[in-house]
Amino acid sequence: MKHLLTLILTITLLSSPLTATAQIEIPDTIPGKGFFIGQLNLAKRIMDSFSNKRDASNAAKLDSNYIGYYPEKLMFSGGLAQNGGWMTVRDGDNTFKLSSDITRALSLKACYRGLAMVFAVNPFNMFGNTDTEFDISFNGDNMVIDFLYQNSNSLSGTYTGIYSPNNQLMDHEVEYSVDKGLFNRRTMMVGAMYVFNSRRFSYSAAFDHTCIQKRSCGSFLLGAHYLYNRLRLDLREYGDIFMRSKMVGIGGGYAYNLVLPKRWLISASALVEAGVWSRNSVETVMTDALIEGLKEVGREVPTNLEQKYSYDGLPIIGVPRLAVTHNFGRYFAAFTSLGTFHYERYKKQDNFNFVFTSNLVFGIHL
Repeated sequence: MKHLLTLILTITLLSSPLTATAQIEIPDTIPGKGFFIGQLNLAKRIMDSFSNKRDASNAAKLDSNYIGYYPEKLMFSGGLAQNGGWMTVRDGDNTFKLSSDITRALSLKACYRGLAMVFAVNPFNMFGNTDTEFDISFNGDNMVIDFLYQNSNSLSGTYTGIYSPNNQLMDHEVEYSVDKGLFNRRTMMVGAMYVFNSRRFSYSAAFDHTCIQKRSCGSFLLGAHYLYNRLRLDLREYGDIFMRSKMVGIGGGYAYNLVLPKRWLISASALVEAGVWSRNSVETVMTDALIEGLKEVGREVPTNLEQKYSYDGLPIIGVPRLAVTHNFGRYFAAFTSLGTFHYERYKKQDNFNFVFTSNLVFGIHL
């Protein structure tokens, strides 16, 4: 989030009902006949009409012995979001181990019968962090959709190999630090998971806090994800090297909600997918000064500096999720986390990339 203030309007039509009296028409609770109040009343009637039909349709699909509903219709929460990641690139005798800075943002959320508005602000950008992140999750009864994007300029870490910092070949292994600014990473993940046991298992209870998981239960998962990674190496006066990877993975996994005494809930799931389609390339972009220098000394300037290749074996995509929630009265506190990783191998080269987003949340049902 590069801007200090970011307004995110997320309208999530959750398929899990929020009240056991969904079929009863609720009268207007906002008095007044002014234009603004009238528009609020109209919006409320539209939301209630849609929510009543949705709740009536979904009520018969869920097992009330396992999933319950909050009697309140309003929910307010505030939280702290954290994002980051790390990666390892190994090419023969040379290994880069890099991680990005942890970025943070404050958020406020208002939810009425499954319709949510989220306001997020990142005051930490004032301290020079230029990393960008964005994520959306939809947790329905039997379908989960995730979108995650990160642009990391703060990658730093260590290099271990046979080249010195000034790119000279050494006769022994050396190790030195890699400063920020040399690498840039962009990662985008979009995908969906199907929950087989949606009658008794609820992601919404752990991640959205819109229903209650009464008893421990699990479910098998079926998922498909598209993953894009781009790593840029800044060669300063010589140019840039771009390493791009695109892949589609299909696989399965398992999720489990563990209900503990005193209204604690722990939700954990893991989805592992095999890459069934991939496109990979390495491209070198030379600066104009380097091209002119090569021409002056009579060197031939290559016209095609992009090399496409395929990895040995199947690339692997993983999507772990974790949530810990505690309810006390109308209040709740929770920690949630979503991550994605992928592993791929080409000859002597191994790449492992992991990014995550997590949230600390405190809220109330009204």
